[in-house]
Amino acid sequence: GKLGESAWIDGKIRVELCEKAIKEEEQTDFIVVSRGELDYGHFVDFDSVSMKLSEYLNKKLEQPITVVYVCGLDHFNKCSYVEQLAKEKNMACAIIYRLGSNDEKIKSIERKLPEKMYYLTLTDEIQSDKLIDLSSTEIRNLFATSTTDEQYEKTIYKCVLEFYKNKHSQ
Repeated sequence: GKLGESAWIDGKIRVELCEKAIKEEEQTDFIVVSRGELDYGHFVDFDSVSMKLSEYLNKKLEQPITVVYVCGLDHFNKCSYVEQLAKEKNMACAIIYRLGSNDEKIKSIERKLPEKMYYLTLTDEIQSDKLIDLSSTEIRNLFATSTTDEQYEKTIYKCVLEFYKNKHSQ
């Protein structure tokens, strides 16, 4: 992307940040972070991880369970694997609206795969002019250009703010 190698965050650090964010939410007894991808020693893409999780859960459970891969509309538009993933056994995908992203493709696919593809779009209660759209890429952009402000800082976990402030102060 635009940020290049400087935006890369090691997997172990990502897991630590996720665990700290879970603690900030006081959800430590319910939500955990899987370290499975870190054990591979090389990059593993989201579709492989999602399918392996589905296979594992469906071997362990007595009734079938559908694993839902969730991503932003921007990711969906760039990556054809999301649509392919939705066609896999015991898999579905949920696509979340992103400001400035075209939703024609997801609307046509959602109609063809109603049980496998879900599009979470704006409602009357949530208007685009009131939406704070903050993806992980946008957070990295904000810190790389030192343009963070209070509006965004309220929506970012404290541990993530500290990580980026330390990273960009070096």
